[in-house]
Amino acid sequence: DDEGVPCPAEDELALQDNGFLSKNEVLRSKVSRLTERLRKRYPTNNFGNCTGCSATFSVLKKRRSCSNCGNSFCSRCCSFKVPRSSMGATAPEAQRETVFVCASCNQTLSK
Repeated sequence: DDEGVPCPAEDELALQDNGFLSKNEVLRSKVSRLTERLRKRYPTNNFGNCTGCSATFSVLKKRRSCSNCGNSFCSRCCSFKVPRSSMGATAPEAQRETVFVCASCNQTLSK
């Protein structure tokens, strides 16, 4: 009866062998979809206080991590952008990429 209707599993197998996507890209796509579902199910914890100004994190005041020291700050206290290469990254992309750091790390890295 259902010979004319393709099975979803057959579509997935056909996607792997279509010549346009490698098996790694298909796997990456599946992992990305799973990660997105988990992100929706378990949202980021916004509880706690800013290390710099002690502001309480909430839906409106988001947590931001300093890319150098890793402490949690609000966007006002962690608003300095520095090139990733200043933190020791040597990849060619690091010469162009900038990251957010806190005020104290900005002073340390700017010297």
